[in-house]
Amino acid sequence: MTYVMTDINASEQTVAGAAQAGELFDLSIQRAAPFGGFGQSLWFGPVGSDDELRVDIDVLADRASVTWLPDGRYAVELPADQPLTVQWSVDAAPVEIPPELVRVSTATARRLVTDYVATGQRPSADWVANP
Repeated sequence: MTYVMTDINASEQTVAGAAQAGELFDLSIQRAAPFGGFGQSLWFGPVGSDDELRVDIDVLADRASVTWLPDGRYAVELPADQPLTVQWSVDAAPVEIPPELVRVSTATARRLVTDYVATGQRPSADWVANP
């Protein structure tokens, strides 16, 4: 199965396995978003499928919101703390992700991405329904 990562520029990059998914993740989260911050959205999924994993992340805050889009559940690792401001598209204004959804660290978000690309299944985590 061929996976792609889609970034805020709407560019799709083919992902040739879990290791490359981790490398693309690492490179992407280090880039400043057009609004000047580091909050942005990334999508990972198979070509032509709606089984996507969405990551809203701010590397400077070391926090992320990870959503399994097929059922809208969010990964939970940490207590709710601060909202994140992210840009999901260069053509859209930044949006605020509420603190109750920003519940994983950067490292856990990366692990969830690489696990998903490695297995093709929703990765292991505590998943909760959208509050």
